[in-house]
Amino acid sequence: MQETPGTHPLWHLPFLPPPFNTAHADTVVITWLAMVLALVIVGLLAATHPITVVSKRYSVMELVVGYLAETTTGILGKAGLPFVPFIISLFVFILLLNEIGLFPLIGRSPTADLNTTAALAITTILLIQLVGIRNHGLGYYKHLVIKPLFLGIPMLPITLIDELARPVTLAMRLFGNIFAGEILLVVVAAVITAGIVLAFHVPIVIGISLVVFALLVAGLQSARARRQKTAPRLALAILIFAVGAVATGLSLAGGLPISKIAVVAPLAIYFFNLIIGAIQAAVFTLLTIAYLITPTQETTEH
Repeated sequence: MQETPGTHPLWHLPFLPPPFNTAHADTVVITWLAMVLALVIVGLLAATHPITVVSKRYSVMELVVGYLAETTTGILGKAGLPFVPFIISLFVFILLLNEIGLFPLIGRSPTADLNTTAALAITTILLIQLVGIRNHGLGYYKHLVIKPLFLGIPMLPITLIDELARPVTLAMRLFGNIFAGEILLVVVAAVITAGIVLAFHVPIVIGISLVVFALLVAGLQSARARRQKTAPRLALAILIFAVGAVATGLSLAGGLPISKIAVVAPLAIYFFNLIIGAIQAAVFTLLTIAYLITPTQETTEH
């Protein structure tokens, strides 16, 4: 939906004062689309839940839900039971926001926009503060002063910075990882369209160096195998030799066509972004559970 990462079409909201009178139109639309998809998918799964035979899709869904529920109660104890629906919803929502940018015609993830990740982080941290105040009153903030007091008072600025940095680190970690994946795709697309051919002398030097290195590795492995009376392990040497030979052959044919080779890179990057999206959704969710430990425990004293 956009060609340049970090730029967004804007909606202007005249009823709000600056700088709150603009919104990133693409981020808002895709976020609402992700919410609709989440409701539709979960609704369909719930409406057609099998009574007798459990299919693979339900096994996977129940595995994820069960893992998140057990992790929440395992870390927080019985106090974590009320938060299980929130934790599951948070994980599913962030996962969809991360992965929806991989869909054709969409092209970007809402979590590649710092506004989205900041909103998620601030909402999560505000919930944690409200839970702490509900359970402990203003005494919840005693946890900022560690004991003994002669250490706690001088350390108070550090604990305050740690507390204030939580939403910042949550937002920046998620944003940075997802945005970096989109930048990689843009860079690879630029390389593919640029028609880059590495000059003759560069790839041939690299290729010959790799061939010589492969022969040295093969010789060392063979000598070691003779001493130990075992079969030589030449797989790595053969792989290096093949890469060097290909680079040398291409350079002799007129240069190394970097742009043509880069055509296969987007597939690897899409897979990489898929894995990173799932990992970052899990990291955000697990950190939220960890941050709930102090407000849900019986005492806040260290």
